[in-house]
Amino acid sequence: VFDRIGRFDAAAGHSHDTDWFLTCREHNCEIDLLPDVLVFRRLHENNFSLHRSSRSIDDYLNLIKKKLDQRRGSG
Repeated sequence: VFDRIGRFDAAAGHSHDTDWFLTCREHNCEIDLLPDVLVFRRLHENNFSLHRSSRSIDDYLNLIKKKLDQRRGSG
């Protein structure tokens, strides 16, 4: 799949994985969800995600705009 649609876009920030999966879907890639938990995440007051939460929101809003622009043919 990486050869077909490319790698994660590091410039997308927090939304890089969502961007990649949406691109997969746009290219009709098969996506399966596993029923098992594979990773646990530890949350604490020094989490990088917590300190970047406002930037993370911006990353996702930029992703939504990018995808809408692509659908409209202007991106």
